[in-house]
Amino acid sequence: MIKTDLLRLLQQTPGYVSGEAAAAELNCSRTAVWKAVQQLEKEGYEIRAVRRKGYELLTDSGTFSSHGLAAALRHPRRIEHFASIPTTQTKANQLAAEGAGAGTVVSADEQTGGRGRLGRPWATAEGTGLAVSIIERPDIGITEAPAITMAAAVTAAEVLEKHGVHPAIKWPNDLLLEEKKVCGILTEMQSDPDEIRSIVIGIGMNVNETSFPADIPAVSLYQHTGVVWNRTSLTAELLDHWFEQLQLFEREGFAAFKDRWEKRAYRIGMEITIHQPRGDITGTMEGIDETGRLLLRLSDGTLQPVVSGDVPIG
Repeated sequence: MIKTDLLRLLQQTPGYVSGEAAAAELNCSRTAVWKAVQQLEKEGYEIRAVRRKGYELLTDSGTFSSHGLAAALRHPRRIEHFASIPTTQTKANQLAAEGAGAGTVVSADEQTGGRGRLGRPWATAEGTGLAVSIIERPDIGITEAPAITMAAAVTAAEVLEKHGVHPAIKWPNDLLLEEKKVCGILTEMQSDPDEIRSIVIGIGMNVNETSFPADIPAVSLYQHTGVVWNRTSLTAELLDHWFEQLQLFEREGFAAFKDRWEKRAYRIGMEITIHQPRGDITGTMEGIDETGRLLLRLSDGTLQPVVSGDVPIG
């Protein structure tokens, strides 16, 4: 806790913070402050210590940690952070089954066996991407649950737009830049026949990767903008905005997101082919309905709602 509070204090204070002032602010000893500084430096934070001046945080852009994330959040959350993990989604589902509270976040600096929609792999190399899974226990009906992943896609797009990046949303929830995938969202639900026990929302975003295999149509924020992104700040923005948007979803349902989703929809108004296990279906994408189903206008004029399938890129 001291590390989180000290990091927040250093982030929010321009210049130096004296050991005495930090100890008074955090209600601890100056020795405890010194030890916390040593621990933060071991984790990669650059902190300048000057006698009679105190401590100054120089940079933390490359460091991703639980207390760094906690210090950046406006809405406090329980954070379970891992240097490396096969998948945040599996761990979050486990914690949800064990009774972890709503808003619990599982994050990782490296994800070695992540997965996306349709069982596709989603790896996160050490020190490059954003990988979080959020446990929610929303006050909504089971039939409303599928659309929550589309609300999460809108949330992620709006966060990026604040930084001048404007992704398209490929139905139902992939974010694209340059017609390549920059962010994927996977939602899994644990429920009884008539009640949601938990929903785990996994978000994987390509942030500072410099390259991808030639056969993977992916792009990172760094490749798109030429700027190295602070993953801690970006993750905190995403979690804070989602906290507020989930409350909106609980109050107003997907109706509060439908127009916002369609405004960013990939290939809306164009002919698309949707891949389904029982066969492909082709038509003009007219938008989505109030439940998030894709509306496809077939060649015979029929308007066909589509519940599931994959819209290829290109």
